[in-house]
Amino acid sequence: MSEPFIDNSLTIGDNSLTIGIGILWIIVNIAFSIGVYREAKQRHTTFVGPGMWAFATLLGGVFIAVAYWIIHHSSLRSAP
Repeated sequence: MSEPFIDNSLTIGDNSLTIGIGILWIIVNIAFSIGVYREAKQRHTTFVGPGMWAFATLLGGVFIAVAYWIIHHSSLRSAP
């Protein structure tokens, strides 16, 4: 018995969509990273300095930006 042929390759349209989403994801991460860095330079940050927050946001994107906001700006933080 022969195994059926399964084509798992991406078509040109699928590949360009994937590349477009990847580029958009990179742009969003860079934008959030710049925003977190600029904001963190203006205040005393918790745990690490502005550069590390920006680097973490560059790698982790929106999720790290949300963590930064919760730690520094939300009503969940313990002290001003």
